[in-house]
Amino acid sequence: MASIKGISAFLRRQASRLVADCKGNTAILFALTLIPMLGAVGVALDYSRANSLRGKLQAAADAAALAAGKEQDGTEAARKLIAEEVFSANAAQLKFTNEYTLAYADIDDGAAARVDVTAQVPTTVSGILGINEIGVHVRAETGLSGGTMEIALVVDNSGSMDGSRIASLKTAARDLVKTLYGSQNFHPTIQIGIVPFAATVNVGAQYKNASWMDTNGVSSIHYNNMDSEDYTRFELYDELKNISWEGCVEARPYPLDVQDTAPSAGTPDSYFVPLFAPDEPGNKGVYDYSKYYYNSYLDDDEGDCEDSGSGSSRRPPARSRSRGHFSGGHGHGYGYGYGGGGGGGGGSSSSLTDEEKQKRVCKYMNENAKSGTNSVGTRWGPNFLCDSSAITPLTNSKGDLNSAIGKLGSYGGTNLHEGLMWGWRVLSPGVPFTEGKAYDDDENRKIIVLMSDGANFHGTFPNFNKSWYSAYGYAAENRLGNNLNSTNQLVSAMNSRTLEACTNAKAAGILIYTIAFDISDNATVQLLQSCASSASMAYNTNSTSQMVAAFEDIAKKLGELRLAR
Repeated sequence: MASIKGISAFLRRQASRLVADCKGNTAILFALTLIPMLGAVGVALDYSRANSLRGKLQAAADAAALAAGKEQDGTEAARKLIAEEVFSANAAQLKFTNEYTLAYADIDDGAAARVDVTAQVPTTVSGILGINEIGVHVRAETGLSGGTMEIALVVDNSGSMDGSRIASLKTAARDLVKTLYGSQNFHPTIQIGIVPFAATVNVGAQYKNASWMDTNGVSSIHYNNMDSEDYTRFELYDELKNISWEGCVEARPYPLDVQDTAPSAGTPDSYFVPLFAPDEPGNKGVYDYSKYYYNSYLDDDEGDCEDSGSGSSRRPPARSRSRGHFSGGHGHGYGYGYGGGGGGGGGSSSSLTDEEKQKRVCKYMNENAKSGTNSVGTRWGPNFLCDSSAITPLTNSKGDLNSAIGKLGSYGGTNLHEGLMWGWRVLSPGVPFTEGKAYDDDENRKIIVLMSDGANFHGTFPNFNKSWYSAYGYAAENRLGNNLNSTNQLVSAMNSRTLEACTNAKAAGILIYTIAFDISDNATVQLLQSCASSASMAYNTNSTSQMVAAFEDIAKKLGELRLAR
């Protein structure tokens, strides 16, 4: 495109030719064509200037929309003010004098921003045709990048999180939700689930009769620590007067405990077994420190065990007696007075071994168990180490998420493996929770944010159980491996399961962020770093402020705004 200086030189040459030309017709013709020629060239020139300015206005509008869209606090009016201030700062550098107008609007209920700018660009040469200014309009919109997202916040609720730590975690979790959801209460493209964990994970007592729970006692671990298969664990909970199942489950037998395998009748071990910590030997509510029995919540001779074995007023239901899932049972007689008093049946426990006392099913019949706080960091009873609030499945409701975050506590031990696995199951499209999208949905991202302030723990004791009860039962059950006789061996096995679970989840397409919060154990820090999808997604923090900052950084990465148009 010719410059204004070049056009002026052209006109001077044409005028000189006009003066020198003695033919009147040529002069008249030139005079008639000069103005439209000049106007046409001027219009082209002015529109070129307007288009150049349009690009600069678009850049200024883009900056304004991004700034407003990232502001998650306040009202639409507050975001409009931010847009105006940012645009004004950039527009001050542009070479135009006429006024511009800026219109701002929240879109998607505040999740994104729209900025419309209209400016009138004064013309130069085009004025001879009556065109004094050219209107320019630009629009900038922001949106969350990457389609839809599903996020599982897997957060440590163990006893070491007490005080300022749990308070800071709640703040950080709420801030993450606020950053991602903005001012809207229901987000159209983001779902978040909350998975609190301690030594076990609470799936929610409302799922007692769910199809994926082992309601019929078909899992190979269901009757561990029982001398009879005549009552399922849920039936034993029903027998106890003052206690019900609170929602915690045990780890599935390996390798199902590191896999997202849907429960099915063809694989009995795929069902989830309710946590039922057995009553340990001794008197109700008394610690036997010499033998490391810390969960004696019934007397060994309570319930039907008071009977001599010659007759009982409480018989197991016929359905239960005939169930016969496993031939041979567990090697103990039933002894409820309906056909024999072997094993841990009727009569006094004085002649029984500690193992037989512990496995007696008769003592649970119609009895009140010891309740209340236990001195070893949990509570008495079959819900031993069920210390966390229940999982909140994926939801797009900010109110539901903030309510769940408010219930986070700090009690009990630490089991990273089970926390990670239930975070994965929350994201899974199949049961137990079915809110997740299909794994092959290319427009959806599945993300776990795993935070812990401590190492896996499962300590050993010098008794026949070899440990206290956990998500893996007792160490003597060998569910973490055979002949693991020290705390270090058990913890090492839990670490291996955790890492295998992380590897499998990542192979399924799940992105994992990890936050190590003031952890002095280098093995656990390295475990969390290896669990993360990349080095940049593993945070090692040493203070509550650093932990909160890590959540903020993850939230910004997940909710990074992009220009939609």
